[in-house]
Amino acid sequence: MGFGFQPRIFDLTLGKTTTLLGVVEPWEVWWSRNRFQYLKFRKPLEFFKKTDDGYVKVIREYDEIGNLFLKALKDSSMYVAASAAMGLSKFNDPKTIDPLKKAFNAENRLYIENNILLALGLCGSPEGVYLLKETLKNKKDTELNRSYAAIGLGFIKDSEEVLRILKETISQPDKPEVLAVAAMSLGNLKDQSATALLGKLLNGGVSYQGDKQAEQVRCYAALGLGRMGTRDAYAELAKAVDDKDKDVKASVTIALGTTKLSDAFTPLSQLLKDRDLLVRGFAATAIGQIPDKNVFPQLSSALAVNRDAQVEGMIVLGMGLSGDKKAVPELQKILNNRSKRPLIKGAAAIALGLLKDKSSAPIIADMLDDKRVDALLAPYLITSLGMIGDEKSIATLKVIWEKISARYMTDIAYTNLAVALTMLGAGNEVVLPQLRKQMQKTELGSLRQHAFHSAGLVGNADFIKDFISAYDNENDSQVREYVINGLGFLVDTNEAPLMTKVTADNDHNVFMMIMEHLLYLPNW
Repeated sequence: MGFGFQPRIFDLTLGKTTTLLGVVEPWEVWWSRNRFQYLKFRKPLEFFKKTDDGYVKVIREYDEIGNLFLKALKDSSMYVAASAAMGLSKFNDPKTIDPLKKAFNAENRLYIENNILLALGLCGSPEGVYLLKETLKNKKDTELNRSYAAIGLGFIKDSEEVLRILKETISQPDKPEVLAVAAMSLGNLKDQSATALLGKLLNGGVSYQGDKQAEQVRCYAALGLGRMGTRDAYAELAKAVDDKDKDVKASVTIALGTTKLSDAFTPLSQLLKDRDLLVRGFAATAIGQIPDKNVFPQLSSALAVNRDAQVEGMIVLGMGLSGDKKAVPELQKILNNRSKRPLIKGAAAIALGLLKDKSSAPIIADMLDDKRVDALLAPYLITSLGMIGDEKSIATLKVIWEKISARYMTDIAYTNLAVALTMLGAGNEVVLPQLRKQMQKTELGSLRQHAFHSAGLVGNADFIKDFISAYDNENDSQVREYVINGLGFLVDTNEAPLMTKVTADNDHNVFMMIMEHLLYLPNW
């Protein structure tokens, strides 16, 4: 979820999704699962380059990377092997399908089977459809494997067969998790012909037990409709705005924002006043995504009467999402108020980063210069400076970066600093030399692991040999896991991780076993 970016969230023991909302503030959860849309810092590697004479040139490390992932797929550590499956999926190369299929058939560790199924889907190739389809249809298989197969199918575009399979799945009685993720996959594929079926799951469908569909099925049907983003999908969501189930209502609220349709402004304005704090908070981030000139006035009024930590940060974040510069004075006032708690200041800093307000950069830089800066606040201040994009901030962040050591801010700000400096254009000069140095020092412990993680995010093709060498010479399975994860980030051909299509907007507290698995996988 947020290793390096938000370690306080990542390090929590997940037993139920609800655990997060009891320990961290809801706005932090929202940001950890949606930030990929707003942090633009990487350009995918180009493995294939066309030469002037029309030939395609492949970078020489291409086969070495593929061979390393195949080797790691057989690693004794199931976490390393699962990471290798994810790495293979990021190549966007159909040639990875057969090795993944063979690995699935030879594997007897359920966790790795799960991730191979997901990887087959992430490859996006029709060649992976058969195994995913057969797994989904096999009701003797585990519910978890079948759910992973359903999610995988949601990444295979332009396939009538995939759409048919998923629609057939949600049209028949089945395990709740299977139905829920199939509904989400149809939303990810934006299959408008499935709108009525999803609406039936949300509003009128009955299960084979004669009752309304299970809570999680209705929640994910709502999220699927939100991702459709059509007026027909909105009409189905509008029917459930006053649903008596608070978790369904929360999911509908999130989905209304995901549509980004101006029609959603009115119901979201009402939901901003809902009795349930969670619904009220989701309404704030949702309405912030709606294009309407009255969004900021609504949020400003809501902030004046909401001081609960469950809601306040979400309203502040909504102000940033609105894109309305009228929010700047109010957000700066929060930063300058010494009596405000650190995390509401963190929300204000991220909101100002979303607004790219350069007048706020000196305020945020001064807060970072203060030796008493709160450890929970620092990562958000750093990230906001990168988002704002004022090159004058480089000096402030460079001083902190050069102080990084095994005893100083390792778990708090390492990846945030690497990404922020890269966003500001100082990656090659400032960040990369230190990353390479720390990747090679075996005695540095967690600092070295952070270096592998960050190098995967902001590094370049020159780092490939460092990753390969590190894996081949490493006995510690945990370090090998960071190496394979980092290399997976580095070679990802997508600007934003594909997995975020599953975890984005997954902010509600509806428990699903598969989400406990997926939210733990490091997207970045």
